[in-house]
Amino acid sequence: LEDIHQTVYCLRMELKKYLFSMKVGDREQFAVRCGSTYGHLRNVAYGHKPCSAELAMEIERESGAAVRCESLCPNADWATVRHPLQKSA
Repeated sequence: LEDIHQTVYCLRMELKKYLFSMKVGDREQFAVRCGSTYGHLRNVAYGHKPCSAELAMEIERESGAAVRCESLCPNADWATVRHPLQKSA
């Protein structure tokens, strides 16, 4: 079980590491797919600007979950977002 947790942890990256693993042109395209700019993502990655919950979700989706919402916007209630209560019929 410990090996599984280590593997999952290794697959998750911080935004800065993820961005700088790409070529510059790819970073710009990634930002556009996230509905942002590369400059803004860079500011978020360095902690100069906060990351909205909406942007965090886009980054997680576009990064294939390599960068998780929780690392970008830790104050949001991600447990509720990920596992919303089922409404009864």
